[in-house]
Amino acid sequence: MVFRQPDQEEFEQVKKLVEDFWLDNTDLKPEQFRVLSDKGKVIAFGRLREHIDATELCTIGVAKDFQKKGFGREMVKDLLTQAKRDVYLVTVIPDFFAKLGFNKVEQYPDSIKAKIDMCVKDYHVDEPYFVMKWEK
Repeated sequence: MVFRQPDQEEFEQVKKLVEDFWLDNTDLKPEQFRVLSDKGKVIAFGRLREHIDATELCTIGVAKDFQKKGFGREMVKDLLTQAKRDVYLVTVIPDFFAKLGFNKVEQYPDSIKAKIDMCVKDYHVDEPYFVMKWEK
């Protein structure tokens, strides 16, 4: 498995998957992403978005045919190797991220507060949102 920055064709696939999975599509840039692909098809993707006050892990997904095979876990691990400082995320699946070293936090930077506010407003789901932090 080789994780890398997407080429233009892969980035177009990522954008479509982001839309299909109803993920955060704010300010998508290819240089923020890492992908795993097979024969030109994106299997998994995720991004680290740099804010002034935080690094955010977000917009993570695995193509339906490849889910439940560990690709999401490996994508998160790869993204964390790219991080230059502590990483925050907003999630509805805290147990998944806890296994990767993230901990729930009650205090977080303003950019992450804005993210959770956006999620609650724009991405209505049945599960509660949690903010988690991984320490570099």
